[in-house]
Amino acid sequence: MHSCSNFEIADSGKIWIGWDPRVWDCTVITKSVQQITLSVINKGGLQGYLTIIYGENLQRQREALWKELNNVAAHVGDTPWLVFGDFNTARYKSEKVGGKH
Repeated sequence: MHSCSNFEIADSGKIWIGWDPRVWDCTVITKSVQQITLSVINKGGLQGYLTIIYGENLQRQREALWKELNNVAAHVGDTPWLVFGDFNTARYKSEKVGGKH
């Protein structure tokens, strides 16, 4: 098992990614407090990019995430790119439980 995390740059290291090197070759492209982006290639030749997100709680702090994702998008171009995780945002106020609205 190979892995990477953002423990060295995030207080609680909220993102950790693991993969089987017999199946995937992964290279870290960029990482921050809110995201890790990998270049991924499987042994069958499928290749693309993978971004794992753990967004900050406050909207103003998440603005940095959107800038980072725009930079990654410029790097990715037309290559397949999967982005997923916890963006820590809600579409409607009714979706939010607790805290400030």
